[in-house]
Amino acid sequence: MINQTTRKPLSLFVASIFLVLLQTRGAVAANDSMCPTIRTFINSVGPGEEREFVFRTSWGSNFKDAKARAIRAVRCEHNKYPPARAVCDYLIKHGSIETPARNVKRVITCLSPTTHFDDALSFTEANFTLNYGTEDRGSILRLELVEDPAKGGFAFSIAVKGY
Repeated sequence: MINQTTRKPLSLFVASIFLVLLQTRGAVAANDSMCPTIRTFINSVGPGEEREFVFRTSWGSNFKDAKARAIRAVRCEHNKYPPARAVCDYLIKHGSIETPARNVKRVITCLSPTTHFDDALSFTEANFTLNYGTEDRGSILRLELVEDPAKGGFAFSIAVKGY
């Protein structure tokens, strides 16, 4: 049985746990080691510039233009742009190959830390156009995840147009 003297500390304890859980959702993005690399890439694109990278993954086979057999394959196109290359290097080491939609979810959560995707939510293709920054300085982002029948596997790309 809870008496009046125990109710107040108990309600404070429950409220504290609730606040920690709310803050944890944003902390997931804050603690995601991919976020600084993604933000650096996006913020590096100046007004009037356009930059893009494409992270390609294939699960269960190699890409169609590869001669060797493989169970999984990754490659990334960055057009020799150093911030895009940094994202590619990160994704090649730490990106999801089996479930490429996770990469899209992570990027969106990096850019909007209070956004939370339910673990049960999944998608096989995506196309988002987002504004990131302020009215005076920012970027228009196109995030895309598509199956690539010509090369095999999936292509996840972020195209950034600065303003």
